[in-house]
Amino acid sequence: MTGSRPLGYFILPGNPPVRALYETWGRELRERDPGLRFRVARYPLFNPSIDTTPAQYFEALSESLAVQLQDFYAESEGGVRIVAHSFGGYLALKLLERSVERVEACYLLHPFLRQPGARGRALLRTVYALNHLPSIGDGLVGIRPFVGRFLKEARQITPEEISVFLQIAHYEHLGIVPDRSELRVPPELGAKLRVYSHPRDTWCPPESLRSLGPGVRHVVGAASHNFILRRPERDLVADFLRAPA
Repeated sequence: MTGSRPLGYFILPGNPPVRALYETWGRELRERDPGLRFRVARYPLFNPSIDTTPAQYFEALSESLAVQLQDFYAESEGGVRIVAHSFGGYLALKLLERSVERVEACYLLHPFLRQPGARGRALLRTVYALNHLPSIGDGLVGIRPFVGRFLKEARQITPEEISVFLQIAHYEHLGIVPDRSELRVPPELGAKLRVYSHPRDTWCPPESLRSLGPGVRHVVGAASHNFILRRPERDLVADFLRAPA
């Protein structure tokens, strides 16, 4: 809680964006704080052209999220905080830049911000290749067992979320993986960031976090990148969120 005001969490999922998992976590968070409001963002499925660049795709995603955040902010009676996991952290920085005055704090949980480790790069190459199979559009439900080889979340993922997962992975591979530039987060944004990471995380290597800047508060904890799948680890991250902002 923020004093006596109800708190609102705008949750940005990782990729795959299995909303059922984050909805479950949101309800668990509300068990701790009965007045808590939360909303799990929805990543839309676009119909990009062959010429759409990663920058254009991520900008379109950010615009959709800005509208969703504005709606949540208008309905909330108290402060709003962004809670972003993995790829959601990449979008959270763009969203915070657009809506900094509406956001009390922004929590980046194992954020995937720049080039991942070797295992992450290999996984995205595989998914990128999968996305370009000629038969991929014939029936996404039929590829669920194949997707399940890579995703522990496969049992709870919907057909639409499989499509969004593949689309996001396409642009992650083309846009985030090769990006080694500095993030250069402005101080006024960095002051609102809180970062949680695990020391051995292929998606969140230490160098990507260092580029956020020296003033960003950062906690290294025991919850893994896939914390959303396990209640004990979700509880560890929940403790992090409850710390004073």
